Amino acid sequence: MTLRRTVVIVGVLNLIYFGVEFYFAHQFNSVALFSDSLDFLEDAAVNALIFLAFAWSVTARARLSYFLAALLLAPAGAFLWSAISKVLDPVTPNGNGMSLVGAGALCVNMFCSPTTA
Repeated sequence: MTLRRTVVIVGVLNLIYFGVEFYFAHQFNSVALFSDSLDFLEDAAVNALIFLAFAWSVTARARLSYFLAALLLAPAGAFLWSAISKVLDPVTPNGNGMSLVGAGALCVNMFCSPTTA
């Protein structure tokens, strides 16, 4: 498998699981799942940057990195808002559902992690 294809697959899987965790974070009232979903979004953005960096100049890659950094600030702000809201109005999250979503995250991360011999 080529490096470009690997980067695309890992990026797409991370983006998909961002959506899964983001959805269930709201369903289960879980700030932990919400913050982990942001990690998946960050991983997807980094993979997009790597994919684009294969063909772009250094200047273009630098501009793109600033855009992605700004893009990642929006979910971080949303996380802070969610965390503050939960502190002010605490709700116990659904632990069983969170465990299932966490197991899915483990599977995605294990599949995307490089293997060494």
